[in-house]
Amino acid sequence: MREQRSFYDRNYQKDMMSMSTKYDMFIRMMQRYAPAAGSFLDVGCGDGSFMAAVRERLQIERIFGCDISAEACRAVNERGAGQAHEVNTDERDLPFDDDSFDMIFCGEVIEHVYKPEHLAGELYRVCSSEGVIFLTTPNMGSWFNRISLLMGYMPIFCDLRCGAESQLWASVENESCGTPQTVYV
Repeated sequence: MREQRSFYDRNYQKDMMSMSTKYDMFIRMMQRYAPAAGSFLDVGCGDGSFMAAVRERLQIERIFGCDISAEACRAVNERGAGQAHEVNTDERDLPFDDDSFDMIFCGEVIEHVYKPEHLAGELYRVCSSEGVIFLTTPNMGSWFNRISLLMGYMPIFCDLRCGAESQLWASVENESCGTPQTVYV
């Protein structure tokens, strides 16, 4: 696991907000829940650029992040984007109490862990009963990525468009219960 930490110390996500419009889309999707969200957790927070954007655009004051990279956590804390904790979810639980967060974002992280079921359980544990979890992962099987592969290109990012975003929200609206809602993007 030491090699894994070392890799992410050298390669943690930097300045996500300038890299792709998909992070703007995620924030637009989160705005629906912002009035009820008093706390936010970014799992795999990188340098905290997404946390800073969430704080600014959604006006959430209690913002926390966690990342496997000590360097990334230092960058978050120096930037003042929120409070970041170094944690490897393959080795231990998230360092937060049960029901701690109203909104959780886990963006393209779950495919990097060896124990995704443990991470999913931890997201559920720290999410409040009325909270929402945004969990994203790349879709290599999408038509766009299939065409890219056929043309000899390795797809790196893919964005949702408005039509898919509308369908996603329609499915979320149909699920009203006292457990955290998980939004898969």
